[in-house]
Amino acid sequence: MYNLTYKLDVRTGYLGDSAKADEDYIPEDVKLDFDRGQSVNYDLVVSIVNDNIEEPVETFVIQIYDGPLEYLGDPKQVEITINDDDGGPYG
Repeated sequence: MYNLTYKLDVRTGYLGDSAKADEDYIPEDVKLDFDRGQSVNYDLVVSIVNDNIEEPVETFVIQIYDGPLEYLGDPKQVEITINDDDGGPYG
């Protein structure tokens, strides 16, 4: 964890890979505001669409952008894996 000495604002974004926005997950543009002296730690919740379609494993990426990213360290993006739970050959 890192304590900020100034206010920091960044945004989250999503990059589709095999998973598709609004079909497999619900992307939300989130603005993260960190005040001076605040410990930088944030949990981001992503809604996964639970359909009844048999699908292979799918992935997408969440990234942090639009701010002084050099102060945030790594990673600035993370790959999310969606495993099928609908049975059949994929689940």
